[in-house]
Amino acid sequence: MNQQTIIKKHSISGYGIHSGKKANLKLCPAKENTGIVFQRIDLKGKPKIQAIFSNVCSTNRSTNIKTKNAEVHTIEHLMAAVFALGIDNLLIEIDNIEVPILDGSSQKFIEILRKSGIKKQLSNKKTITITKKHIIKIDENDSVFQIEPSEKLSIEVKVDYDSRFLKNQIAVLEDINKFENEISSARTFSFLNEVDYLIKNNLIKGGNLDNSVIIVNENVSDEVKVYLNNKFGKENLSFEIGKLLNKKELRFDNEPARHKLLDFIGDISLIGHNIKAKITCFKPGHKSNFEFVKKLDKIMSEENRKIAPKVDFSKKPYYDINDIKNILPHREPFIFIDEIRDLGEDYIIGVKYVKGDEDYFKGHFPGEPVMPGVLQLETMAQAGGVLILTTVENPKDYLTFFMKIDNAKFKKKVIPGDTIIFRLNLISPIRRGLCHMHGKGFVNGEIVVEGDLLAQIAKKNLTKWRSNAQHKFHDIVSGVSDDEAVSAVVQYWKHDTQKGTALHSWIEHYLNGNALAINETLRPEIGQFTSFDFHSCMDIFRTELLVYYAPDSDPTNALCAGQIDAVFSSGDKLFIVDFKRTENDLTSHAFHYGKYCKGVLENIPLTPHTRYSFQQSLYAIMLERLIGSSISEMYLLQMHSNLDDYKLVRCTDYRPQARILLESLTSVSS
Repeated sequence: MNQQTIIKKHSISGYGIHSGKKANLKLCPAKENTGIVFQRIDLKGKPKIQAIFSNVCSTNRSTNIKTKNAEVHTIEHLMAAVFALGIDNLLIEIDNIEVPILDGSSQKFIEILRKSGIKKQLSNKKTITITKKHIIKIDENDSVFQIEPSEKLSIEVKVDYDSRFLKNQIAVLEDINKFENEISSARTFSFLNEVDYLIKNNLIKGGNLDNSVIIVNENVSDEVKVYLNNKFGKENLSFEIGKLLNKKELRFDNEPARHKLLDFIGDISLIGHNIKAKITCFKPGHKSNFEFVKKLDKIMSEENRKIAPKVDFSKKPYYDINDIKNILPHREPFIFIDEIRDLGEDYIIGVKYVKGDEDYFKGHFPGEPVMPGVLQLETMAQAGGVLILTTVENPKDYLTFFMKIDNAKFKKKVIPGDTIIFRLNLISPIRRGLCHMHGKGFVNGEIVVEGDLLAQIAKKNLTKWRSNAQHKFHDIVSGVSDDEAVSAVVQYWKHDTQKGTALHSWIEHYLNGNALAINETLRPEIGQFTSFDFHSCMDIFRTELLVYYAPDSDPTNALCAGQIDAVFSSGDKLFIVDFKRTENDLTSHAFHYGKYCKGVLENIPLTPHTRYSFQQSLYAIMLERLIGSSISEMYLLQMHSNLDDYKLVRCTDYRPQARILLESLTSVSS
């Protein structure tokens, strides 16, 4: 099945049921693999919000989504209409916070989407296919969801309100194509006692008898009657117990259950895929629906990872090699990914044609060529690079640096003539330039390689990992013998600061398995460092790591930035280590208050090494924001020729104070 969008733009206006605010909506066509996107055109920068469950911010009486500083509320009725009509890609411009309630159903949204026309697109529809039965319980709400295999989507909803006026009800939708006639016109509803509370607490400022069904479930006082008459603009409302307020008529005998089914469809649409399954729901609600979607996504991620993607090689690729070169900075002989076959918000499918004339086969192995596992991972990483770089407007302005590869496994040999199909799925949403992915490579339907990859994206002008002096060092040692390099370095670095820079560069090379020869000038410090036996208990996570703090996650708007000498890992713990070439006691440095630091630090006693500890605390916070993992401890590794041995100094943890400083910087910048 192909993806779909609408043919032409269409507008609609109305009032939000909770906010009472008027909103104007414009439904616009969108290109393939865009998904459903809301855009707050009334806010600065016109921020966009993907309608996907990871962006849900609250589910109290409606489903609301958020990203950064923009929100859109009560999206479920519109989303149900979009999903039921099989629309995959749509831009929804809105000039206020809440989607209009209209008549309290999806019917008018269906009508306007029909008027806009629906057209097919080239890319395949993203579909979830259930292969076995699952029962999901949401204990907090006593909700139960059962999902099982089916060739089409069908839904059964059971509700029980423990009310003598609204007891057990069942609504069934045997085919999603019947939504328009059987479900879309079912209106939102509530009990009179709830309405009284909501009105008094300003929670349904836009509610009226034209957009909701109100069930009279108890007697109310004359005072409340007068209040509700005034609220709804009526003089003599009918409050007959067991009936609808003002004796309105139901559109269906089981309209409340049908509306619950409507809400459920709107909520499950946030999984971002078409669904083939039979789903049975007991006591659904926005909160429990959201929990169900999260658990369903986890189930499908686990199941789909075992199944090779289906690729129709008779069709033109999504990106060919020339398109890929416009995104990735890699060039021959180090560009390995050949095609991108599919691309979505949270996944990518790429292809590598393993050819017999590739250079690495000359040495790996002569007479029995095998593609090195590290190059399989590199090819998978390049596909992931395309995924992350397509999230920015100008990919050529960015580079992607892979920070970590975990759980790498190689299941079968890959030889010339094989075609590897890679599928990478996001483990978590892309945030602050960090992309965490799980990837698998398949040959003939069988897994040959897999692993978890963590990558960081950064603008090219922010990837100056070394100072000018360090660049000079690398220029000096590049392309010359060790002896020549030693002589040049000695001449260039005459001062301690320059020697410290040289030592940092040597350590960086050493930690990355490429130690440089150096003369006796730095021999004592190098000896001290190599005696620091980190290999026995720690692994290298990253060296010379650029970190930054930007409230909007855009590196170009960084308010604070720095470079961490090294990050080590031990099990699931991470440690920052800063290298110091000095004979001074690291515990003797006074911290000098700056303009914005004074208020933050004035109550901190100037204990030894405050300055360096505060710096490392800032680094820790920035790194935690970038990678989503906590830093356990921070250290200073002191080395100098006048010392007998290295000194490892643990930093005082000033992260609470550092967070206050960063917040104050944010306030000043805004």
